[in-house]
Amino acid sequence: VAADGRSLITSIGIRHSALWIHDSRGDRPLSTDGYVPVLETAGLFGAAPMFSRDGRWLFYLKRSSRTSGAELWRTDLESEHSEPVLSGVAIMEYDISDDAAEAVFSTQPSSGNTQVWLAALDRRSPPRLLCSAGEDSPHFGPNGQILVRVTEGGTHYVERIDRHGSARSRVVP
Repeated sequence: VAADGRSLITSIGIRHSALWIHDSRGDRPLSTDGYVPVLETAGLFGAAPMFSRDGRWLFYLKRSSRTSGAELWRTDLESEHSEPVLSGVAIMEYDISDDAAEAVFSTQPSSGNTQVWLAALDRRSPPRLLCSAGEDSPHFGPNGQILVRVTEGGTHYVERIDRHGSARSRVVP
């Protein structure tokens, strides 16, 4: 506030972040609009960007604002075209299958336990709910299994489930 009280200087800031890549073409941003959370700012283990096994895609969570849910996006590293893969879903953690055809992810509905879903990335079918009893940290495991973390009485366990959400068993008792 000016000494005479007739003027005020203020500012408003909007935080945006971007994914950058360094390769044979140099340094360049791949995503510049929206908010791309990283481990430290998101507080989630699965928020970090990840490359597809073949190196064609970069997958990441992106928010339109710091208060909106994170959606799964991917960027084609050759063309640098970015697109939402799973939109309208607030994703907490995710993993991408080795062939980049599927994603397994967790969500937290406003009322209820965390849920784990499996989605085809070609969008030909809707995501399938695999479990909803508080499981989280989903990852693709060997032989088509999905691994999730389960908490019982303050202790964490890893369980394997099939792609239909059945045939559950603990990896280690």
